[in-house]
Amino acid sequence: MSITVSALYRYPIKSCRGMPLDEALIGDQGIMLDREYMVVDERGMFVSQRNGKTGDDLTYGVRSMCLIAPSIRGNNLTVSAPDMPGLEFPLYQATGEKLKVRVWKSVCEAQEISPMVSAWFTEYMSRERPGRYRLVRMSDNFTRASSAGFALTAFSDGFPFLVVSQESLDELNRRITGAPVAINRFRPNIVISGCSTPHAEDTMDRIEINGVIFQGHWICDRCPMPGVEQETAKKDGRPLLALAKYRRMKEGSDKVQFGRNFNHLCPGRIRVGDEVEVVYWSA
Repeated sequence: MSITVSALYRYPIKSCRGMPLDEALIGDQGIMLDREYMVVDERGMFVSQRNGKTGDDLTYGVRSMCLIAPSIRGNNLTVSAPDMPGLEFPLYQATGEKLKVRVWKSVCEAQEISPMVSAWFTEYMSRERPGRYRLVRMSDNFTRASSAGFALTAFSDGFPFLVVSQESLDELNRRITGAPVAINRFRPNIVISGCSTPHAEDTMDRIEINGVIFQGHWICDRCPMPGVEQETAKKDGRPLLALAKYRRMKEGSDKVQFGRNFNHLCPGRIRVGDEVEVVYWSA
């Protein structure tokens, strides 16, 4: 049985709802428009669905970001959220203040989309955590290296691609009590199917899909986000509790792992249904 791509996702705004794709155009920083936009707080620190620590600084968690749904309409990005008016603005354009922003320890050059767009995000997100929020886009002349290797990435946590197999999700759901969880808890870019064992992606050191080569790096340490039900923004820690029983991969660590981070070594186009060739397996 061959391994194939069974789903593709991009996340135009970091930590907001993902967009399923039939095909993905891969550029210098990964899937085009993946995490090209990001919400920051008053300090210029990124905001996501979970709290976290970066050095001495706390990153704020706003769970209801999972209900912010971006979509592409022509040359515009449209955004919707519960009990909010629709929002639409041109892709690749920013007219607001130029800023230094942070993703964990990475300092990036960015520009606010516009005060009007930021006011929309401030109104919505302040319902959960009062504050001033701004939507920014990475500056065109700024490049950010991935956490390891030689690829570039936009506002991802550290790598341009997260690969998860359907078999890994099936194994997790086999161990969970109650309703199964969806793949969107784990926010992959590429979902693959047809692996002979769960978590086979852990040992895929290099794969090729339609001529695009991907180099495997760190197995993904999971933050609390898989404990957020993406359709409701409610807490549901079942997947993390289940993973803690069999996926604590590092001795002495309280982190659980699921999926693997990849760099891309060239641009190209991949599609749902493409065959995944494993060029190298780990020993």
